[in-house]
Amino acid sequence: MLQQFFLNGYEVIKQINKYLEQYLDRKGYRTINDFKGKVCDKILDMESVDRRHWGVASINKDKCIGCGKCFNVCIYDAIKNDKEKFMIKENCDGCGLCIEVCPVNAISMVEKERN
Repeated sequence: MLQQFFLNGYEVIKQINKYLEQYLDRKGYRTINDFKGKVCDKILDMESVDRRHWGVASINKDKCIGCGKCFNVCIYDAIKNDKEKFMIKENCDGCGLCIEVCPVNAISMVEKERN
């Protein structure tokens, strides 16, 4: 979110408000207070969170458009540019951030190979 302010200035707040109003309308809410706190009972304590790293990202090269968004957000340096497309290296942690930013859904999680 902070990056949006740096790239687009404070005008981005108008866009965020517009999207928020559209979301409220779509879900049938009148105000944020109508859904505020609804997920609190679904938050797990630290001991209950599954921290096994069972999967890694996989890029479908046929779907990849080479935009580089996955490469830009990867904090593990686990994505490399293979000419015009991108591919996952062995050090992928399976965080899934790349999946969230891919505009064409070319990235998915696959089970990590066991040694």
